[in-house]
Amino acid sequence: MEKTMTVMQMIGRMIFSQCSEMIDPTTSNGLPPNLCIDDPSHSFTFKGIDINMASYISELRFGPLLLSC
Repeated sequence: MEKTMTVMQMIGRMIFSQCSEMIDPTTSNGLPPNLCIDDPSHSFTFKGIDINMASYISELRFGPLLLSC
């Protein structure tokens, strides 16, 4: 079970970093900020996905601590 949790953490970390690189305008190779179609200062299309990804990765990191107790 420990190896499965480690693999899940590694996959979650990889997906989180790829999602963060797509949303960040400095690393996305010309994609608009927050992947929005209209004005980036008014539209936060992918900001919710960024917040959800951060919460998912924190749950993946915190989950094994709950199972070990």
